[in-house]
Amino acid sequence: MSDSFINCLMHVIFSTKERKTYLKADIRTDLYPMMAAIAKERNFMALKIGGTDDHIHVLLSLTATIAVADAVRAIKAVSSKWLNETKLRGFSWQRGYGAFSVSLSNKQKVIDYISNQEAHHKKMDFRTEFIAFLKQHDIPYDPKFL
Repeated sequence: MSDSFINCLMHVIFSTKERKTYLKADIRTDLYPMMAAIAKERNFMALKIGGTDDHIHVLLSLTATIAVADAVRAIKAVSSKWLNETKLRGFSWQRGYGAFSVSLSNKQKVIDYISNQEAHHKKMDFRTEFIAFLKQHDIPYDPKFL
């Protein structure tokens, strides 16, 4: 085969440093399109972005030329710089992140989930949500690192 054919969907979740509630609705309104532009500039796509005051969910569609870690690093680094320069001096993202593979059959379900973060987090906090993702994907973890 002379070309690569990839369908790599990743649901990525990351939070603000110390889960501080920096990301008010007006900031997210500007932040999400900027994050999508970062992805587009690097030849992958952010299909859906959503979140709350203290964390972000992104559904990424990756190409054969970018690793998950590189995609997340680009989004976090450039958005952090932009936030510091334009909106939130002293802002930073928490160092780690979660990345969970998504099958094509679950793509719309994940898009809907990301779209409904505000309502979802009226019922469940970020930590509980993130632990549920880790358990659902059979990823071992140490609670002290959450």
